[in-house]
Amino acid sequence: MNPAFLHVLVIALVEQLNAIRDAFLERGRCRLSVVASYCDLFKIPRQQSFEIAIVHEMLSVREFRDCSAHIRRTWPGAKILVICAEAGVLDDPLYDDWITPAYSPDVLLATSERLIDYERERRREPAYRQPALSGRGNGGATTFKEA
Repeated sequence: MNPAFLHVLVIALVEQLNAIRDAFLERGRCRLSVVASYCDLFKIPRQQSFEIAIVHEMLSVREFRDCSAHIRRTWPGAKILVICAEAGVLDDPLYDDWITPAYSPDVLLATSERLIDYERERRREPAYRQPALSGRGNGGATTFKEA
């Protein structure tokens, strides 16, 4: 994965947490913030920042959706990776990608890497290039400057 330090939010029961934790800690330069209950997610300070949030399907449908909506509102830059049995979850714009509960550590890391690299690349692109018109010195040609 990208060598930059990575902060991962994990919402999963202890049984699922061990596999997720082991995969990311083997990577190094990674910090996990773990939430083992739905209510604890709402106690995390807004000042935290996360590159990715991993939400396991252990929640009820309502809790699952509320957690994801809270993550989107509180940490809008975080990508949400869902561990669930069906791809239908991606019909909802709250989620960025999914893997099945029978994932391998390599699949978890590769999917996370793809989401994070995409977001980092998107942030580097200039949002808008504004034309700078100047009739002197460039023969009246239009030049562009970064906004």
